[in-house]
Formats: sequence, C-alpha cells, structure tokens
Amino acid sequence: MTLLPDMMSRVPPQNIDAEQILLGTILLTGKIPENFSPDLFYKDSHRLIFSAMLALSIEGGIDITTVSNYLRNQNKMEQIGGVIYLVNLTNIVPSVSNIHKYAEIVREKAVLRKIIAVSSEAAQISYEEQGDIPVILAQLQRQLYEIQSMLGVLGSEEMDLDLDTLLEGFCVKETHLECLNNAVGGLPSDVTVVGGAISMGKTSLTLGFLSKFAIKDGQRVAYFGSGVKKDEIYLRLLCFMSGIESKVLQRGGVNQEQRKILAAHHKVINAAPISIFTMSEKMSVIDIVSKTRALVEEYGKDEMGAIIIENLQQLVWPESIKTRKGELDLIFSCLKSLALDLDIPVIISSQVDRNISLREDKRPKPTDVVGTGDIEALSRLVLLLYWDDYYHPERNSRDEDGFVPAEIIIYKTGKPVTLNLKFNPLTFQWKDAEN
Repeated sequence: MTLLPDMMSRVPPQNIDAEQILLGTILLTGKIPENFSPDLFYKDSHRLIFSAMLALSIEGGIDITTVSNYLRNQNKMEQIGGVIYLVNLTNIVPSVSNIHKYAEIVREKAVLRKIIAVSSEAAQISYEEQGDIPVILAQLQRQLYEIQSMLGVLGSEEMDLDLDTLLEGFCVKETHLECLNNAVGGLPSDVTVVGGAISMGKTSLTLGFLSKFAIKDGQRVAYFGSGVKKDEIYLRLLCFMSGIESKVLQRGGVNQEQRKILAAHHKVINAAPISIFTMSEKMSVIDIVSKTRALVEEYGKDEMGAIIIENLQQLVWPESIKTRKGELDLIFSCLKSLALDLDIPVIISSQVDRNISLREDKRPKPTDVVGTGDIEALSRLVLLLYWDDYYHPERNSRDEDGFVPAEIIIYKTGKPVTLNLKFNPLTFQWKDAEN
C-alpha cells in the first residue's frame, strides 16, 4: 500500500528489541505463539527466521542448529546475519516465561502499521476523487476486518471476570413469545435468520419483535425493508397491535369502535422509537451499517434495541464478489460485528425454496433457505416457520379468532426444537399456543 508523502519520512511503529527477544525465546523453547505469522515482524530478516521456524514446527524441532540448517539450505543465512545472529538472539532473552508479552508487543506494532497503511490508501483514493463511494467503503470495511483478525488470541488469560459482568454478557433480548423465550432465552446479540415461504408470516414475526422491543421496551429499532413501502409496514403493525384484520382496513369498512381502537394504537406507533428505511431493490450491507451508525450517533448506543432486515436475498455486498457464498460470508461477518458492538440482535428474514411444496414433509430445513448453503454456519439462530393450512387450505383449521396451528422450528445447536404456536394471517399475529 502507498503511504502519503508526509508519512513516508516517518518511521512506522515497531519494536526491534521485542522481535529479537520473541525469536530468541522460540529458539530456546521450541514453542511458537498461537495465531502468529511472519508478516507481523517489521524486519525482513526476522520474517525469514520466523518463516523457517514455522516450517520446522511442522517438520521437526526448533533450535539454533535446525533453523540455521534450514536457512542455509534456502541460501538465506547471509540475509539474516549468519549463525552468530541466531546465537545473539538467545543471549538477550531475559525470561522465556514472558513469550506472550513480547508476542503481544510485536502484534500491536504490526496492527498499527496496518492501520497507517489502510488509512493512507483510503486518503489517497479520496483525494483522487475516483471510484464508486460504496465500493470504496466496502474495500475499507474489508481491510478493517483484516486488521481486527490480526489481533488474534495471545495466550491464556486469568479467570478474573466479575460475576455481574459475566452474566450481563450472556443476556439476550426477550421477545413477545413466551415459548421462544423459554426455549432459547430470547434473541442473542448476533444474527438471527427467520425463514419461511412467501406469506408464511416472516414479516409478521419480525414486526412482533419490533413491537416488543420498540413499543413495550422503548428501545429504538432500525427496520430495513426492500421493495416495500412505509405505509405497508405501518398497516401490518397496526393490524398486529389492534387485532383488526387487514382486509377491513384496506376496504375502508372500519366501524366506530374499531376506529377508536386504531386511533389509540396509531398514537402509540407514531410515538415509538422506530426508524424505517425503505431501500431499493438491492440493499447494500454497508449502507445498512452506515445508517445504523448514524442512529447510534443521534440517539446513543444504549437506546438501540434491534436491527431488522427484510429479505436476505436482496442483501448485497457493494463490490463484486465471485460467489454468493463469499458475498454472504462478508455480509454476515459485517452484521455479526455490528450486533456484537451494539449488543443488540440483528434479525434477517429470508425466503425458502419453493420446491418444499413437492415434498411429503413440507417443513423447511436450514438447507432450504434460498441461496445461502449452510445458513446454520452463518447465523447464530435460525427460526423456520410452518403452518399446515398454508399447503392444505381445505383443512380449514382456523379457530373462531382466525388463528391456525403453527410451528417455529429452531435450529441453534444440535437437534432442532419445534415450538407449537398460533398464527393469524389476516392480523399478522403470532402468539403462544396456550394464549
């Protein structure tokens, strides 16, 4: 990467002493720190020495004799300063027990150099005023992920966590469905995918989450919809809260009593901390992150409750990626980082394969989620929706309130768990079966 002119004259962050002591310690102990690579070293000669150590860690033992022999066979002994340099490395080691401390110093300096390089490249591109801004942001985002991955894991840590802090770390956000809360505790600060066939109730379920988080809990929810108008989302939310069927509202057949109910809920919805973004046909994940960050800047991190994204199939990475799998890896990595940073759930709805209708058992499985491959590996929690009347309307299992028996099939770890609920397709309500 190219550095800006005013940066080229400055010495990048580095600590040669720490690099030497780290290499000397490895020569004495034969042990290499976990998740460490040659490019973390500043000096080229140190990179060569460590590369030899990595190769020898696979082939055999690491000491002065094996490393010098390996480098001699590679015709690189002169480049590292000869055997005398390797001997001197072992002589300057104050204590072999501090290997992880020196590894941490070397890694931190490498991360700082990477940050400088990425920042310089971004500044250079910006000064040139060329290229598509979303693509530039996507490239920068990817480079920042690479920097985060460089931090790695540096040895063991003491078990000195405060109990209250530990318990807070396992907190999840409870939903409006008691059976779901009992099964998994709620929605984690990670990515949850809600999958189902068209009109199976995916949006209805996510609006139920929105109602709980924003209206009942009073926390801001960022709602991103693709190809859907704001008034459509509002209509469904109004039906969900009032229990009045959508066809009544659409046909204008509201009576006086219903009007009073709708007016009360209309007031509550308008006052709720809900930010709705109606996106274009394709939704850039970088755009979603940027808009969410803007909300955090305006309202504060503690005020955020959840992010809801409708239609995974319309979610894209702004620059060209060879495969959809590679694109989804970047998308989910980006959203997982956002969820973890803000400590809130990110909920994404997704379609499932239409060929499910050809199977005898039409309940969806994770492999049915369109275009994702292994959705379980990408997300923390998968909720798949099913109700029998969808495929067999002639059975007419609706109760007097318009609810049909329905299921949410949970995929988290191990064997799937099936929850029995009720769903009303006309009021967009999911509720516990016993209610």
